[in-house]
Amino acid sequence: MADEMKKMQAAASAPISVRLAEAGSPRLEVLPRFTKTRKSQFLIALALRGEKIQRLAVFDPWITNTRGVNLVFTGSRWVVQDLTEPVMEAAPVVGQDVLAYVLGNRIYTYKFSAGKWNVLDLPEGARPEAPEEGFNGLRLEYDSIIPNRLNH
Repeated sequence: MADEMKKMQAAASAPISVRLAEAGSPRLEVLPRFTKTRKSQFLIALALRGEKIQRLAVFDPWITNTRGVNLVFTGSRWVVQDLTEPVMEAAPVVGQDVLAYVLGNRIYTYKFSAGKWNVLDLPEGARPEAPEEGFNGLRLEYDSIIPNRLNH
C-alpha cells in the first residue's frame, strides 16, 4: 500500500504541460474552466482569446472510485485538437458528457466518457449558434432544411 501511495504522489506532482501555440506566435489569454463530469470526476477546458488560436485542449485526469468511497488519482493527460482555421476566441459550452466549441462553421466537441475530440464541418456560410449550458445533443438548422439532431 505504501508503494502505491508513493506512485500516486509522484504522478500527482509530475509537471504536465501543453503547448497551445508555436514559439513566436502572438500571446494568448487563457482561462481554465473546471467542469465536473457525470462520474464525479473533473476536467479542465480552456477558454482562449488572442490573435491566432490554433488548437484547443482539455485536461483530463484519470480518477477512479474504489469501493464507492475513495477517489484514487491514477494519471492525467492533455487532449489536444488542432483547428482547421485559426480563430480569435474560443469558449467552451459544457453539456451532459460533452463540451462544445462552436467556431465559424465548425463544431468541435469533446466527449468526457470517450476521452476524445470530434469535429462537425458544416456547409460554407453556416453559422450555428452555441448551445446552452447543460445541453444534451445539438440541434442544427441550416437553409430551411429539416433540422437534424447530432447526439454525441
